[in-house]
Amino acid sequence: MPWTLWPAGLLVLAIAALVRVRPTASAGVALAGVLTIAAGLVQLVPLPSSLLAAVDPHACEYVRVMRLGSDPGACAATRITVDPRATAVGLAVAAGAVLLFWACVNLFAASGIRRTIHAVLVVGIIVGIAAAIHQSMYAGRAYWWKPIELAGNARLETFGPFVNRNHFATWLIMAAPLGTGLLLTQAAMLPAARSWRTVVTRLDSSLLTLAVSCALLVVLLILTASRSGLTGLGLAVVLAWFPARRRLEPQTAWAAAGALALAAVLAIFAGNLAMIVHQAESTLREGAGGRLAIWRDTLGIIRDFWPAGSGIGTFSEVMTLYQTTDPQVHFNQAHNHYLQIAAEGGVLVGVPAAIALISLARAAMRRFADDRSGLWWTRLGAAVGVGAVAFQSLWETGLRMPANAALFAVVAAIALHPPRTSAPRESAWR
Repeated sequence: MPWTLWPAGLLVLAIAALVRVRPTASAGVALAGVLTIAAGLVQLVPLPSSLLAAVDPHACEYVRVMRLGSDPGACAATRITVDPRATAVGLAVAAGAVLLFWACVNLFAASGIRRTIHAVLVVGIIVGIAAAIHQSMYAGRAYWWKPIELAGNARLETFGPFVNRNHFATWLIMAAPLGTGLLLTQAAMLPAARSWRTVVTRLDSSLLTLAVSCALLVVLLILTASRSGLTGLGLAVVLAWFPARRRLEPQTAWAAAGALALAAVLAIFAGNLAMIVHQAESTLREGAGGRLAIWRDTLGIIRDFWPAGSGIGTFSEVMTLYQTTDPQVHFNQAHNHYLQIAAEGGVLVGVPAAIALISLARAAMRRFADDRSGLWWTRLGAAVGVGAVAFQSLWETGLRMPANAALFAVVAAIALHPPRTSAPRESAWR
């Protein structure tokens, strides 16, 4: 609900006001994000009907069809977006994420990242366990009520505060690698150990707590039975292995193996393994299934609204005219974030959004090359989270959720914040 954005927006503004914002190497990423928001704001600007008809003729046609009785010879639209209210809400979420990212880059450079990561893990475990309990007792409901989104689609399942379990998986595939990166950072500070027995004798409460926390988040991800979440995280981990293997030391290897073993044991006893097997069989049997139909209909929107888009946040509304398959279910998302941006933003928003994504990837690679501190593993964990969401976005649009957008901003800031090259190795992450 839009009113829930006000407290979060005020909190982001307070953080930005309290943090001393300084120009950093990540400023280019933030600037690209600001340009994307500015392009989206153009969709809200009232335009002369003649200019609008030339720039975005299908917006005129769409509004004319939806407003029965409109003059067929005139442009019924006044703005590029077909729903100004939905566009304003979508841009508010995006702008808050960009502002939070820039504030966090400066905040982490000055005060460190450990407490933030601990807070993310605590929130994830509390919300996840509560959601798992609620799911077992009130399946298909969010906070004991059945969302309207589920009325025509019995296949969707809620998971805690998220109407769609895949969106909760988006949150988890960012939080779990982040905690694992901190775990490996602390493990790397231990004296070299050649056997697991030596590692066990040197364990302290903080390492054990981190290992259990990361394992619990992985189990919660399994409980969501999200194929896109598990696949996205798996692909990101595989790609991260190539830079990680050059820095892998015995103690970090044992720590990673221990966390994985603990997650496997917990998953066997508490995980939704039967659901995972069913989902895997369904994927092998049906392939992309209904998503191919959604993507085909989405391409129709992109083809007609390619110059400036239909308006950020308007996909669900516009799809009412473009959906051609499965009339019993309304496609309220493209199930591909890149296609949805192209449909809602066109070239106007899509180009600066692509520049922002490329800038983020390039800045992350520079940070990895420059980092000589003990933060490297934590930075890698954050990068894995960002990469996992990038992969999952091929199948889902989880970043539309404000909670996911906020966590993405924090994780990206951890991956990109300036390293303390002059700090001692032990105190760099603190």
